[in-house]
Amino acid sequence: LQWTGRTLKTAFLVNVNDGSRKKIMEKLNGNYSFSPFGKYILWYDLDKRNWFTYNTATSAIVNITDRIPEKVYDEDDDHPDVPGAYGVASWTQNDDKILVYDKYDIWVVDPNGKTAPVNYTDGVGRKEKITFRYVPLDRENKFLSYGASMMLSAYQETTKYNGFYLQAAPRKDGKKQPLKQMILGPWSFTDLQRSKQNQVYIFNKGRYEVSPDVYSATTDFNKATKLSSTNPQQKEYNWG
Repeated sequence: LQWTGRTLKTAFLVNVNDGSRKKIMEKLNGNYSFSPFGKYILWYDLDKRNWFTYNTATSAIVNITDRIPEKVYDEDDDHPDVPGAYGVASWTQNDDKILVYDKYDIWVVDPNGKTAPVNYTDGVGRKEKITFRYVPLDRENKFLSYGASMMLSAYQETTKYNGFYLQAAPRKDGKKQPLKQMILGPWSFTDLQRSKQNQVYIFNKGRYEVSPDVYSATTDFNKATKLSSTNPQQKEYNWG
């Protein structure tokens, strides 16, 4: 273990009323976490290269990603060790679903493993070489509510473009809306935030020859309003 730099972990579920405990998993090469509503314990097994859940009511352990046809671990990793997972975007309301990443896309996964995983970004990411990642805009929310707006960052591998896409979170009835591109272009974007009431977004936008400035937008990020001028003296020089 000193060679790998990690320790194997054993987890127990403890009854806070009487102190009794039940072993969940022994010597895991990975880390455990609770679902927001406490119905499941989730972990990624570095050796088995899949995500697993433990149902706190039934004690059932399920491999929830073995039916995803793409790799949920870093497929480009070439260092002499087990590759890490791409990660989890979020749980949904009532612990109904988990959103799991592959290299490009986002999959909606049943924590009980009864229904097959669904590529929630419709394979657009892998087809267009765009990496989608969930951007949580309300830090107080620990899960995605049914049908709530879900902002995704986007990075296109072939063009090196960055941007954002919008999609509604999974609904209880399973229906979903298609991806909506908010912006994708030769820029860097940071610090995306959203107002709580009227859906106004602010973000920093810049690139090599353009100093980053603050912009605001509503539904069309391509028509964002510039709010700052951080480097006005740059126009006096031949830059870039």
